[in-house]
Amino acid sequence: MERTTMYNIYGFGTFNPLKVVFTAEELGLEYQFHPVDLAKGENRHPDYLAIHPLGKIPALEHNGNTFIESASICRYMANCSGQQLYSQDPVAAAQIDQVMDLMQTHIGRWLGAFFWQEIVMPMMKQQPDQAVLAEAKGWLDKQLPVIDDILAKKAFLGGSRFSIADTFAFPLLNTSEITSVDLGPYQHIQRWYGEISSRPALQRAKQQIGQMK
Repeated sequence: MERTTMYNIYGFGTFNPLKVVFTAEELGLEYQFHPVDLAKGENRHPDYLAIHPLGKIPALEHNGNTFIESASICRYMANCSGQQLYSQDPVAAAQIDQVMDLMQTHIGRWLGAFFWQEIVMPMMKQQPDQAVLAEAKGWLDKQLPVIDDILAKKAFLGGSRFSIADTFAFPLLNTSEITSVDLGPYQHIQRWYGEISSRPALQRAKQQIGQMK
């Protein structure tokens, strides 16, 4: 990895950009965080759309290339860093990938529903849709035990060592601190959550993006 090559990360103070900045901090990358103010519509500006054609966050520029989707960005940065926090072993890499995919496609969807209904909609002076929240809770009640079971058997989500599975999953589960999602019933998630919360890289990442409270 070229230590002098800057990683330009674009985002806002929410959980998806936090995944990327947390990963960058853990990898020790030289990066610049560029705030994209969604409230001002900066994500719809032509200059930003040239980076992310859907106008979403996060996005990454590096060595003349642009990347979107937080999971892909985290994998890319890990691979550029000699696969730190990832693995050259196909089995180990697949175990990390499957947790990231589970979090992104399933659990993250429902955690995101809580965030949107309980945080974003009140900002827009709208009432949360209780039917949406009930559906989200029903799915989380089925899916969070899978994560708890993984952590009952392993120290970290990808296995015995800290990985991008952890830097990716924590920001999603961190939404429990500002929504009504309750992680209390899951003792192994709570153990892992407490350990990750104390990592200096996470604190630096939260400060960097100005995480929404």
